This record gives sequence, structure tokens and C-alpha cells, in this order.
Amino acid sequence: MSFCWETAGTIALYPLNKIGRLQPPYSLLHAHSACVTDMEFSPFFEDILATAGEDKQVKLWRVVSEDTATTSLSTLASFSRVERIRFNQFAENILASCAGKQLTIHDVTTSQSIFSEEVSGDLIQSLSWDTEAKTLCVTGKDRIVRCIDPRAKEGSVTEVATFSVGKEFQVQCLPQQKVAVSSLNQSKDREISVWDTRACKTLNSLTFGQSSRTISMLFDTDTNLLFLGQRGEVFIHCLEFTDSPPYLTPGMSYFGKTDTKSLCLIPKRSVDVMKCEIDRILQLTKRDVIPLSVSVTRKSYLDFHADLFPDTFGSEPGMTSEEWVNGDNRAPKLTTLDPQKISRTAAKLESEKRKAEQKDEPEPEPVEEVVVSMKPVKVIPGIRNTPFKHLEGKLAHKNTFIFDLPPLCKSIPVDGRMIEVSLSPTSLTLDGSKEVLTGTAAVALQGAGGQIALIPIHQSGRLLKAVTLENTSKIVDLTWDWFDCTRLVVAGEDCMIRVWNVTAENLQTEKFTHSIFDKHRDRISSVSFHPTASSLVVSADNYPQLLIWDSTTLEVKISLNPPPSP
Repeated sequence: MSFCWETAGTIALYPLNKIGRLQPPYSLLHAHSACVTDMEFSPFFEDILATAGEDKQVKLWRVVSEDTATTSLSTLASFSRVERIRFNQFAENILASCAGKQLTIHDVTTSQSIFSEEVSGDLIQSLSWDTEAKTLCVTGKDRIVRCIDPRAKEGSVTEVATFSVGKEFQVQCLPQQKVAVSSLNQSKDREISVWDTRACKTLNSLTFGQSSRTISMLFDTDTNLLFLGQRGEVFIHCLEFTDSPPYLTPGMSYFGKTDTKSLCLIPKRSVDVMKCEIDRILQLTKRDVIPLSVSVTRKSYLDFHADLFPDTFGSEPGMTSEEWVNGDNRAPKLTTLDPQKISRTAAKLESEKRKAEQKDEPEPEPVEEVVVSMKPVKVIPGIRNTPFKHLEGKLAHKNTFIFDLPPLCKSIPVDGRMIEVSLSPTSLTLDGSKEVLTGTAAVALQGAGGQIALIPIHQSGRLLKAVTLENTSKIVDLTWDWFDCTRLVVAGEDCMIRVWNVTAENLQTEKFTHSIFDKHRDRISSVSFHPTASSLVVSADNYPQLLIWDSTTLEVKISLNPPPSP
């Protein structure tokens, strides 16, 4: 998602699947030298963002990820402040913008203008593509709603509606060549009216009380739901559009606690279909982004409800920009929202990819087949067939205990380790007439500085003196390397992980060396070594963030930001 930051001309970028408090460092895009007036992501390329500003420029950006720098693709100049920008939802790389009285259609692949003409008698305030992406509707301060066909010769402009009062108007195209217009009537009531662009007449209107501003509109073409909201208000209304009277039917209403700054709908491919979520609205307030889930109540949420989720437009455009300019009208390919069909399609594509790769590889030499006959095992119903059926635990003799340990640490989290044992490569040695294990146990102790006792596990009895190392910070978790018995990794409350070198010489001199890993942003919750790969460590913090790094070079190999559990 993207939204305007507190600094003029700056946009904040944030992953849609993250929730909670926004933590630094912030991913900011310094897009314009003046205030940003509008922005929109491409319907086909989720990493392409178009922005418009008061500096008379329209810019396109490639947003790779939160941690990767955003790159500028192109800049489209205008002669005055750009008010609105809208991508064509059928053709790739077709962008409409309005500045002053002029409407411009851009081909962003070539950074050229396909259509540029003054279509309004005064400043254009809003624009909207029709549901078939053929024409645009615009409203201006001259109180006239116009429908423009930019591909017609010299541009075809039709005046659809004329209003006698009001200074601010917004338009939203609906199916069947109809438009919804948001305005103020003579009584200063906010009004939503439906107009027929062919007959140029009003069909129905609804009022929503007095105000000095008009209502903003969001339309879902799959469900024909029209969502209404207003800057500075707390309400969000839902209307259902039908092609017969009364055309607009009131639905649900939501009243929040904070004033709205802006609203947007997330792409339909991102909704949770198994919870019958047909839409999700993001409400931008002064300090928060609040998601509003629009769901339908069903008795069962175990099955996919096809009646609620018809096939929607996919990420593949219906035509290129050149084909659209030449007069083609092809809709994008539809894609299903059924999770089972999506997984089957993905598996099929993966299978086809593997087959294509196998064709390029030489065929393996035939291997002689060996048939082994096995005697079937008799299974008796109701009887547990396992070698651990009679498993039981038995306490070792007291002469193997280690007594009188120093006070243990009480501040380690529940899932943190307080003791961890490392075995030497030659763990079995002869001690007189018996074999014993050799190794070192690391035990977290109570006290300042994060004390850790290093205790030889082959020495039983009373612990007279323990070799200790000081971790500097209180301990959260500790672990030994699976493949290097001298490497101890300790996570502290100071968001740092220390890698200690514990050799036999260090245990005798009680002087230990260490290195520090400081790539975490928040308090660390756990740390573990990889069970099969040498020197690899995975650590997690409360950000939440997962880091996989090399304990020898302290270099981060993989960084993951999983979504928090619901």
C-alpha cells in the first residue's frame, strides 16, 4: 500500500500483509517537489506506481519491495497542476490524467501523449473510465458532466448532465453506460444521483444530510457495490447498483471512531475468500490505516462459495496500448478465486515447466529393475504395533548428579533455553574402567551482566567452582553449534546476538572472545542453529522478522518478514 507522508511530496510504502505499529526505518519515496495530488497502482503490474503532484508532473515508479530502493521509470510533464490520474483497466500502460481544463491520455511505454485536448470549460475535478474502458467521464467546476471518447476523430465530447448549484463534483462510471455523480443540491445536502449517458437524464438520487463537501465513491465491478465515504467524516455506506429501478439500493453502514482522510479498495485477488470476504476497504486516518472487511454471513466457511466470488480480472491485460489505440476492445482474461483451482493451476504450470526442463536434459541410462519379494506383515486390529510400546523413564543414580549450582536466571522467556549441552567430537573416552561423555553445558545464571556458567558434564558431584562468561546483557536464548562444539550463540535483551568462542584453552584461562551480530530491529525472541547446514543460524525478533545468517562471517543470507498470526 502507499499513502502520503507528513512531508510534502513524500509517499510511504508499506506491505499490505503487515499489521501493528509502523516501525522505523520507514520506506519512503520522495516522489515530487510539491504536494502529491493523486496516486494509483497499475492493475496488471503490481510493482508499478503512478503519482501526480502540484509540480506539474506525472511520474511512474517501480516498487520492488519494502527494503529495496524504488526506481523511477519515466516522467510525464504537464502545463499545470495535475489533479487526477487513472489507469485503463483493459489495456496495459494506458494512463489518463487531467490538469486544468485539459485531459491527456498517455502511453507510458513510449512516454508519449495519445490524446490531449481541453474538454471542460473550467478546472477538471474528477475522472473515471467506463466499465468497458472505451470512454472517460469527467466533471469540472463548470457544473457539467462530460463523456469523452479519446479514440474518435478529433475527440468526441458529450455533455451528460448539467447542475445549477455546487462547486465540487465527483463522477464514477457504472455498468450499462450509466454514471453516479456526487454533488450538493440547493439545500446543501450531499447527493448521489444516477445518470443515463445515452438519454442524458437522471434516473434516481439519494441524499445523505448537509455538508460542505461531496462524497467520495469506490465501485466494485464484480459485485456492483458502490462504497461511499467522505474526508473528515466517520461513516462508510454501501449501495448496490442494479440496471432497473431504483438502481441504487442502500446496504450496510459503518461508523468508525476517527475521521477519514482517504479510502481505497484492495485488489480482489487479495481478499480472504474462505471467510466470505467480498471486499476490503482501507481507511486512512490521521495516524492509522484501518482495514474494514466487507463479508457475507454463511452457515459454513469450509467450502468456497462460487455465488459470492465470480471470476475476476487477472493480472494479464486484454490488449497492448497500441492495440487499444487502433480501436480494439478486449477485456483482460478472467481468473478464478477458488483456492483449489488456483493450486491446481499452479501445480500444472510447475509440472509443465519441469517437463520442458527435462526435455533439454539427456535421457538417463536404463537401470536394471530388481524385484524383491517381501513377506506381508500381519496386522492385528486394535493392537499397537510399535517398538516403543513399553517405553518407560528411569531416573539415573544420584552419583551422576551435579549439586549446588549457582542461582539460575529467572528472566528468560518461557520458550527460551536456560541450559544447552555441547558434546565434543570424541564424546566417548576412557576414564579408568568405564566410558563417560565429555562436553560442556551452558547454564544461564541470575545476576547483572548476563552470566553463563560453563560446566563439564562428565564431572558429577558438588560443583565447587564454575567457569563463567559475562554476556554484558540479560540472556533471552542460547544455543550451541551442531557442528562446532566450541561455538556458543547467546541472544540478549539489547537486540544483539553474541557468538562466543569456547575452546579448551579459554576454559582454563577463563578469557573468552566473541563477535556481535546486530541486524535485528526489535527484542530477539529465539535463536537456533541449522540442523544440517554448517554455521547457519536463524533468529527471530518481535518486529516480526526472521534472519538467516552465517555465524562465522555475520553476513545475512535471507531476511523474512512473516505476517503476524491472526
